[in-house]
Amino acid sequence: MKRFYRRGFLTGLLVFFVFFSSSIFCVGMVTPAFASEVSPATPTTLKGVKVVTALEAKQLIDGGAVAFDSRLEAQFKQKTISGAKNLPYRDNSGPVVDFDFIADRFNFSRLPADKTTSLVFFCESENCWSAYKAAHLTFKAGYSRVHWLRGGMVEWARAGYAIP
Repeated sequence: MKRFYRRGFLTGLLVFFVFFSSSIFCVGMVTPAFASEVSPATPTTLKGVKVVTALEAKQLIDGGAVAFDSRLEAQFKQKTISGAKNLPYRDNSGPVVDFDFIADRFNFSRLPADKTTSLVFFCESENCWSAYKAAHLTFKAGYSRVHWLRGGMVEWARAGYAIP
């Protein structure tokens, strides 16, 4: 009887160790299903900013709009939409609609001087807040043609568009 409990305990301990260690050592391997648990989805609307689909974003970019990838430079270098420029939004205020932009960092000087230029902001997915915040602040800064690809790179890829 003692051997039975010991064997059950050791099996349980082994299962716990395998699960626990995999969650520690595989932190960088976040799946899209898990990503929604990490950060809540962004709102579906943004006052003053046109939320666009991948098709609309592609048409805008093909028509001369400037695309801005608001992810960090390391992510941008790994993959991005062809022709996009990197304009990282450093988010320190968290995934909230009423964010504290003073806590965040965004380089307005890299935006075009002409505030009527058509701009498309995107990041990884609908759970990525950097493009939401970048688009919001750009509109607040007086830009009149601001677009936000809410679904980001995930939606772009699902639509079948190339990501070089």
